[in-house]
Amino acid sequence: MLQYGMRWPPPTTGRTGAGNGTIDATSRQRVQGYLGQSCGAEAEGRGAGDLSRNSAGGNAAGETLLPYEISIESMGWEMDMPDTPTVSVVIPTCNRPRFFIEAVESVLAQTRPPDEVVVVDDGAAGVATEALRTVTWPGSVAVTVLPGPCRGPAAARNTGIRAAAGDLVAFLDDDDVWHPRKLAQQVKWLAARQEIGALGTRCLRMAAPDVSAAMVGPTTGIRGVSRSALLRANRLCLSSAVVWRRCLDESGGFDESLPLAQDWDLWLRISQRWKMARLRAPLTIYRLHSDQRSRDDTALRGWEAEVIRRAIARSPGLGVLRGIARRRLSWAHCRLGRALLRRGEAEGAVLELRQALSLHPFHPLVWGSLALCALTAAAVVGEPRA
Repeated sequence: MLQYGMRWPPPTTGRTGAGNGTIDATSRQRVQGYLGQSCGAEAEGRGAGDLSRNSAGGNAAGETLLPYEISIESMGWEMDMPDTPTVSVVIPTCNRPRFFIEAVESVLAQTRPPDEVVVVDDGAAGVATEALRTVTWPGSVAVTVLPGPCRGPAAARNTGIRAAAGDLVAFLDDDDVWHPRKLAQQVKWLAARQEIGALGTRCLRMAAPDVSAAMVGPTTGIRGVSRSALLRANRLCLSSAVVWRRCLDESGGFDESLPLAQDWDLWLRISQRWKMARLRAPLTIYRLHSDQRSRDDTALRGWEAEVIRRAIARSPGLGVLRGIARRRLSWAHCRLGRALLRRGEAEGAVLELRQALSLHPFHPLVWGSLALCALTAAAVVGEPRA
């Protein structure tokens, strides 16, 4: 019987190859049908020379770097990491068994299966356990189901990290899914470039009813993400990320005091010591649906500002990056002010926009939003009384 805190099936001694894991034909067809298998085949033959950036802003293969991407050819220092790392997948879940099953099936459909899956059941007791009974589980992959702390997603993920035994920890939210070649590509690159602390992929953002229509292209390659780019925006989707366990231990894991944007805060802390990168292939599907915490635009913008404030406070030696961080904090206040304005809260919007101006006085969008606040206030004052 599968119970909380127990491993099922028992872990095997050593790996016997990626082809040992089995999954029923219906589940495999469902996962592969909407994710396809075309992505990543070309990447396996690419060498370090493909990572160099040329004077035209591309690389040796003629690809063009995105604005926030950097070449990682110069990342040459080595860490004491295993050549064949083991992988743990951490999946927190909270009363979404239908989405959760699809997430688990996409993990089991990997061409390089993980060594273990750690599920943190942060909802009603037994929901995840019962859902897992409907999945055909390969004997080469161990699963641990733990009761969640019920203190939010950051605490649930930290619970999973503490229980994980892998050299690498991959994160997957219970409403997202992976392309079958995702882990194989990431493990290959992380084993070869061990100075990279966290490696993500591009993501496809899709509404839940349209997930079955998702297709991926043949884009390949890996690009570094600079610290300045991370200060401007969160460039790594959490469900796409695979992180060295050592990085998580050094950085302290997710900040449980942040109800939103905890992943961005973690990436900024990891990037103080480690390189960050992502695969250019869209190997992760981020599902859009009505039950997402991040759909609260006002709350999200507020916590984004808090993440940047903390980044500035813990890095007094940012140098030129401090100016980037201050402009990003200004933009966070501006976005929050505009969100409040859309909700009709003009007074709160003005406070946020003034804060934005104090950080970046020459932002035209902030001035435009303040003018709109003034027009809104004038219209309210001019309304006839009943």
